[in-house]
Amino acid sequence: MHRTRVWITVAVLLTAGHSRADLRIEGDRLTVATSNIRIVFQGGDIVEITNRITGERVAYGLQRRPPLSAMMGADGKTFPLRSDGWRRGHENAEGREAAQTVLRDLTRTVWLNVILDKDTDDVTIGTWGESRVEGVMGHCIAVRNLDLSIGRLIVPTATGLEYGRADARKELRLAYPAEWRAQMVVWQCPEGGIVIYSRDADSICKGLQAIRTGDYADVLLETRADGPWESQSSVPYVEWRINAYRGGWQVPASGYRSLMQALRPGTVPPESRLWASQIREVLEVPDGAGDRWLAEVVQAHTPARTLLFLKEWATSGPPDYRMTDAAATFLGKAHDRGFYVMVPVHVQQARQEWIGGKNLQRSRAKGVSDADSGGLAQMNPASVSWRRALIAALRDAFGGARPDAMYLVDAATVITEEDPDTGKRGTVGLTLLLKELQAAFPDMVLGADGVHEIVLPYIRISRRPAEIQGSSHPITQYLFGPSVLWFP
Repeated sequence: MHRTRVWITVAVLLTAGHSRADLRIEGDRLTVATSNIRIVFQGGDIVEITNRITGERVAYGLQRRPPLSAMMGADGKTFPLRSDGWRRGHENAEGREAAQTVLRDLTRTVWLNVILDKDTDDVTIGTWGESRVEGVMGHCIAVRNLDLSIGRLIVPTATGLEYGRADARKELRLAYPAEWRAQMVVWQCPEGGIVIYSRDADSICKGLQAIRTGDYADVLLETRADGPWESQSSVPYVEWRINAYRGGWQVPASGYRSLMQALRPGTVPPESRLWASQIREVLEVPDGAGDRWLAEVVQAHTPARTLLFLKEWATSGPPDYRMTDAAATFLGKAHDRGFYVMVPVHVQQARQEWIGGKNLQRSRAKGVSDADSGGLAQMNPASVSWRRALIAALRDAFGGARPDAMYLVDAATVITEEDPDTGKRGTVGLTLLLKELQAAFPDMVLGADGVHEIVLPYIRISRRPAEIQGSSHPITQYLFGPSVLWFP
């Protein structure tokens, strides 16, 4: 019931009036409308969108163009697919109207199922795909003819991305959740806009492309297959939802923030971790810092509101860290003065010469080269063996002096492939790893170098990414800000 109530709350933020659903089919052309929005499909592409609340025509195109909805090969090459026409589907138990089409070529097939959700006024698009040959990265559906003269694209990336008419870039491509941090995107116009989002709680990887032609942009919504893509032949089922609203981007962002909290709820921290809510600043500890440095910091900063980031704290590792005597001594003195201390830790990587790695070859992520991970071996968090070995090693590292927080350097790293022993994809394994890590160290706060919505329920502290001039937007801070302490 809790999740249903939240979804209805999201809908209320977007809905104006009572639902008036309409679905019409003319060959390969499908027109669907609710009280909020009118959408026209040409085959598998969305070619027209009207915000019925504000009257703004967001996307419009009369000219027939080659389809962009496609299946993607393992190398990223696209294979456009043709629709075999739309058919009216049976209304389900809730009385929701539906239509289906199949997109195909000689070897690849993608199914599209469009449903008018009367509870939310969402237009829901369900997709899944199969190929008779291996080598599938995923598939995409296209939202075309978005008018840059009246609107702009807003995406929750690390710094927030705003793409408008003045932007010189012809193409953008973002992967979820590595770059595209929350599975929603906004097209903002002067009086309102449209929101595209997913309720997927299964951590299925996705992607977003924007392709510009003159004053119009095409946006491609990708669903990614589980890796390794070279041996993959199917793409999992994902639902995309589209709605319209009146007002600024904060309207859909507020609704999605509530939905995000329902899909991936956090837990109430024990009293031993409540100190994190009192922290106002993070100070990096310089090399060789000791009593004198701490005494100077006490004069300028309130210890109970200051977190000290001790980067140089261990030898060896990851994952078999060994705390140095100097770090242990510093920890004790910092605690005596009332400070809290955080240390960096890798949780998805291991050094090549780690002796335990010889028994965990099957736990390595095959799709990531050691060069891409700084010379460290990339481990798949979906591996039970890796998670057990990591936690055992960290228990040894923190068996004596213990910091107050762990800064997980690679917590936001995304592994798309499945673990061969568990059959779980790396994104699912990452959630399990953070949950088990917090259970093993219940008194330690978890921080991370980056945050996306999959890890958000477990991360309390994160480094604020450097803003990119001309491309930044506050949407990501708006979505994640209330639950994360950001530091420079």
